Amino acid sequence: MTESKPIPSAWRSRVWLILRPLWMVFLITSGAYGVSLTAYIILRGLTGERFNSVALIANFLHVMVLAAVVLFVIVLIARRWLLVTELLLPAATGIVYLWGVFVPTTLPITPIAMPTLNVLSYNIYAHTGDYSATQAVIEQAAADIVLIQEYNFSAEAALIPPLETLYPYRALDAQPIGTQGQGVLSIYPILESAYFQNGLPVQLGHQRLVIDFNGQPIVIYNVHPAHPLMSGGQVANRSQDIERLLARAEADAAQYPVMLIGDFNLTDQTADYAALSARYTDAFASVGYGLGYTFPNLPDFGIWQFVPPLARIDYQFGDARWQAISARVWPTAGGSDHYPLLVKWGLMG
Repeated sequence: MTESKPIPSAWRSRVWLILRPLWMVFLITSGAYGVSLTAYIILRGLTGERFNSVALIANFLHVMVLAAVVLFVIVLIARRWLLVTELLLPAATGIVYLWGVFVPTTLPITPIAMPTLNVLSYNIYAHTGDYSATQAVIEQAAADIVLIQEYNFSAEAALIPPLETLYPYRALDAQPIGTQGQGVLSIYPILESAYFQNGLPVQLGHQRLVIDFNGQPIVIYNVHPAHPLMSGGQVANRSQDIERLLARAEADAAQYPVMLIGDFNLTDQTADYAALSARYTDAFASVGYGLGYTFPNLPDFGIWQFVPPLARIDYQFGDARWQAISARVWPTAGGSDHYPLLVKWGLMG
């Protein structure tokens, strides 16, 4: 066996001569990133989301603090103590975030006799050309109720004929603007259905359903608020949509068990999420495991197809009468830019 020869010091010097400028740029950028993100976290802690720019950045905060954790580990290994200090608060925030998604915060559910309901939330992507993969996902998930966002006329023509036997009850509200359409497929009778918008400058669409669940009427909202980037970065537009949805649901809650389900176009670091989770149980946060990211899936966007999902923006919320039993992100997107979310709910007496 021949011994490997050490790399000559001259070669190491040449390599370092090439890499040193890149390393210095990395260190300077990391320091600026740490200082800026630290200032943002402190400002948000002091002011909340009073300022629109602070509220807008909150939609991406989860990715920013995860990046800070990676940078923190690198500069810690490199013993760059000033940078360690500058990245300490953002990295700590990222670690707390990771702890929350990977370490269970609720006790294991004790099985009790209760009627269960499997619900699939699925933004099927209004610009999908071929819905055969979408149909396959719905059939494989075998949910009792399927709540569809971005339901358009092409989807109606492609999906309803093959699925009408499996789902005899439907509330279909395709819209001329495909992203505004909503649809519901159900094995249980739909007693009432209404499509509505909340009268905002920028809006998509929602549905309110009253469903006969084994003799118990339940109310489910199939929701799709507009993302702030659709309204010029104005978070207030989405916040007003959420507030009006909550007010409608509150009126129903006095009489029926209520769920709000759909593509909420928000992450769990925002004040809008806090308003929802203060009143309703987030099924995935309660019984799911891991990051639970549902967006984006970009299979047809060139190099972007290698970008993994980066955000959890699809949710299922239930009021106190609902017990989340299991929740998981479906492993395939079926041609959509969203991964579906499947939740098993139990209705408590």
